[in-house]
Amino acid sequence: MLARIFIAAVALPLVLLPAQADTLLADLSGNWTGRGWAKQSLEAPKEAVFCRIRNALSKDKSELKTTGRCAVANKTFTLDGLIAVSASSNRVTGRWRVPRGGGDAAISGRKDANQISFTFEAKETSTKQKLEHRAKWSLRGAALTLTASARPPSNGSFVELSSVQFKK
Repeated sequence: MLARIFIAAVALPLVLLPAQADTLLADLSGNWTGRGWAKQSLEAPKEAVFCRIRNALSKDKSELKTTGRCAVANKTFTLDGLIAVSASSNRVTGRWRVPRGGGDAAISGRKDANQISFTFEAKETSTKQKLEHRAKWSLRGAALTLTASARPPSNGSFVELSSVQFKK
């Protein structure tokens, strides 16, 4: 579950955006190392997490592919995803690979200045409960912060699931 939840936040790095729109994709490209915390479920305690991600910008600067691995306690998980940003509306669409056999989840959101936010729905691996996930990628100077939260669709309050601070 932790892998799926955290990957939701980390999955955001695969971004499609016209090169002339802004420099966010170029700024996000490269190898990043991060530390922070993550929870394996809505009720679980926070655990220390360590991640390494690689954001590769396509030659035409229209795509940023993110791959990586994170570790918490004695578990590791892979990160993978795709995000497209409309230059005219800053609307975010794409997919995020849900770990542990969950497949891909369609994402939807928005890009603002140095931040990308998106949501998606996916079942929690252990309980099979459908959750609405929210992820935010914020770039401030040389620091990238990824946060994730989730809630059951019938409940109005999101629960924080992870916060990881990255540096190149």
